[in-house]
Order: sequence, then structure tokens, then C-alpha cells
Amino acid sequence: MDRFKLSNPIKAQKHLEDAVNALKELVKIKKCPEDLLFNKNSQFITLIISLSNTPEFVKSKHVRIKIPNSLYKHPGNEVCLFVKDPQRKWKELISSSSIEPKVVSKVIGVSKLSKKYSTYKDRRELCSGYDLFLSDDRIIEKMPKLLGSYFIKANKMPIAIKIRESNFKNSLESALSSTFMSIKKGKCIGIRVARVDMNTKQVVQNLIEAIKQVSDFFEGNGSKNWRNSIESLYIQSTNTMSLPIWFKEK
Repeated sequence: MDRFKLSNPIKAQKHLEDAVNALKELVKIKKCPEDLLFNKNSQFITLIISLSNTPEFVKSKHVRIKIPNSLYKHPGNEVCLFVKDPQRKWKELISSSSIEPKVVSKVIGVSKLSKKYSTYKDRRELCSGYDLFLSDDRIIEKMPKLLGSYFIKANKMPIAIKIRESNFKNSLESALSSTFMSIKKGKCIGIRVARVDMNTKQVVQNLIEAIKQVSDFFEGNGSKNWRNSIESLYIQSTNTMSLPIWFKEK
């Protein structure tokens, strides 16, 4: 990839600004009356990456991508954290932490998850109630069985983070200041890079950082196991068409 012409940042930025503004106009057209009534502004803008080849290593992998403008550290966005028992200890740490706003609005221990959310209906309601799910890395292997197929299909399986009492705040802050690329079998990958209610400058800043890091991962100095070539890049929001922002020169 030619770094999306990032050697000419002014030209790249202007091109992205035009694309983002066009997408925002599409979102306005597609907005439902109930969205306007309840001020639902938490729609996300997704960067879609089209690869040349299907990744050989088909086991799902989450890649953390640092972005300058957080998707989740805003009032109205909600994050659910799965923790080791006892649940109460982690709830107390959350309530006493200085992370603002209090976006981690739900903390669920393993035993409570298996008992209270045992049916498909319960899991579906849990899945639809939060923007992001995080999990203590020590229990992440249990999540597919405990959460089931609905979470997998919705692409909302929790992200593993290393949380201990000594680094609790830093781990959460880092996760909430990142987005995540979920690599599965297939040539297309979608990454949440911004929220529709961010201003154009913030969206473009996030896009440029995400494109740099995705390019480095697949074509730069990342793992050789995941080496690939990027064919095209698009942006899209909920219920809108995708808008092209870059094509590989043939």
C-alpha cells in the first residue's frame, strides 16, 4: 500500500474530509424519526478494508489500534466488563476510579454470567445493551461458551484486557482509547473508527491513524503470519452505502 498518499498529508486530509462530510449527509438522510426524537447519536463510522487474500490463520484475532479520539469515553456510551469472581471487588474499583465519564456501566462476574444470562433471549438483550464488551484476559477462553452464537454473529465478543488491582485504571483507559480490528476468515474487515456525532476533524484524525496502523500490520513490520496486501478502503455507517476512499493502483 502506498500509505494512502500519506506522504502528502494535506491532500490526504482534504480527500478524507470530503468523504466524511458526504457520509454524514447520507446519515442525515437515513435517520429515522425515532432517532431524531430520542437523539440517538451513537452510530459508528466503520473503516472497511478489502484484502487481496483470505488470511491463512483463520483463528479469530483482535488487534488493538490506538486512536486520538475515543469512541467510548463519552456520556451515553456504555461498556460492559466481564471479570473473575468475586464481582464486588471489581465493582468497587470501578466506582472509586477517576475514569470519566463512568462508561463502564456494567460489571459481571463469571458465575453471575453463567447463571443470570443462560438463555438465548438473556444473551441477546445483554448483547444489544452495550457498545463494547471487555473481559479480564484470565477468563477470556470461557467467553465463547458463556456468551454463545448471538455475540459471535453480532461481532461483539469481548476484548481481552489485562486487569489487575495494580494496573486497573491504566488498562481500562488504554482499552477505552483504542479501537479493535477483528480478523476472521474472509477478505473484508470492518473497524469502528469514529462516531457520527464527532466533528469531521476528529473523524479524519482517527481514520488516518487507523489506516497507518492497519497498513503497518498487514504490509509493514507486523507479524509475517498475517502478511497481506490491501486492495481498497471504504467508510460506512449504519444503514448507509459504503463510500470508497482509496483503491490500490493496478
